[in-house]
Amino acid sequence: MLLAVLHTWPLAVHPSYLSRNDNGDAELNEWILAWVAHQLPRDPMHLFEGNIFYPAHDTLAYSEPLIVPGALAMPLWWLGGSAVLLFNVMLIAGFAATAFAGYLLIEEWTGDEAAGLVSGSALAFNTHTLTRLSHVQAAHLYGLPLALRSTDR
Repeated sequence: MLLAVLHTWPLAVHPSYLSRNDNGDAELNEWILAWVAHQLPRDPMHLFEGNIFYPAHDTLAYSEPLIVPGALAMPLWWLGGSAVLLFNVMLIAGFAATAFAGYLLIEEWTGDEAAGLVSGSALAFNTHTLTRLSHVQAAHLYGLPLALRSTDR
């Protein structure tokens, strides 16, 4: 978690209003997280019927739907959090979860905690992910090492 906070500094200081809105992708991803957190518990059968691009249908499918990060962000949304807060928390949490999942996989494969720490850090905090901070989906890579770990059982 500490590395996730350091690599996204200063977002953790004021996560409800500091933002990486330096391009349209960040704004789109903020909307997607907020829409999924809003719509999933209310009407999941119409999750993809986003409130953009009227009169088009299934507009959430025009981009990555971010269903898992959006579902994880639901408690923040329902407590009154903003789309910026959801984005920042999910960005930091995605990095932390990816590093932890990478650690679990490599520690299990090698039996070496140090190798797990280095590998988990390299998986989460590399050039590809750190140059795409406006793409929250780039930080949520934890499914890959967890899938590998589950096949090794």
